[in-house]
Amino acid sequence: MREDIAGTHSELPHETRKAFTVKLENEFALDVPIGKAWTALTDVELIAPCMPGAVLTGIDGDSFTGVVKLKIGPILTQFKGQASFTELDSNAYRAVLKARAKDTTGKGSADALITMQLLGSDGGSTRCTVTTDLAISGKVAQFGRGAMTEIGSRMIEQFAARLQETVLASPKDSHEVEAKTQAGSETAGSSHTASPAPRLTPVTPTNTTVADVAPLDLNSIIPLQAKWAVTLVGLTVLTIGLTWLLT
Repeated sequence: MREDIAGTHSELPHETRKAFTVKLENEFALDVPIGKAWTALTDVELIAPCMPGAVLTGIDGDSFTGVVKLKIGPILTQFKGQASFTELDSNAYRAVLKARAKDTTGKGSADALITMQLLGSDGGSTRCTVTTDLAISGKVAQFGRGAMTEIGSRMIEQFAARLQETVLASPKDSHEVEAKTQAGSETAGSSHTASPAPRLTPVTPTNTTVADVAPLDLNSIIPLQAKWAVTLVGLTVLTIGLTWLLT
């Protein structure tokens, strides 16, 4: 079982030369109670398929690795990254994740500190706020923040829609999430400590390979100039981080 992780925000481990930072703030709603939303969003393996173009390549406790394939115009790009939870608070429904990604050609890298906060409503739905502090270095630093902010917003919208339509709407996965949620509630009822989310054992998923996954086609999300393709390394950090949530 995954124990709550106490932590605080720390400075992003990014290069200070030829770098810039940007804060991305996004919000989406899920039509499920907050407990069920929390259980699903902190189960990396369960929700990874909801991020188009992403493949979860390994999980070890609270750390995981992944690959993201992107397409813009005729250009196909692949990024590799790793991320880990630095804070999981199931009482406050708050999680903090650190992530880093590099493109396979070595033209850029980025670091992100992603904070997720859930808030339930009387109607039984959940609002999720995602704040991403993104630090970009290398060639990507010369490009603007506008494209990154817009695409990041669209990617999160797409992820949330797929999460709602597949994982949270699927009878099998819905029962699995519900069972985990009830187990956590029973644990919380027998003690005053926060109920832990399930801890996954180290795995290397084999059902889906990088070659099997179609790239995330950004041309279908928003028209972009070809020169902006290099800025996608920053968005990829968000994407890999959001494999548990984001991207």
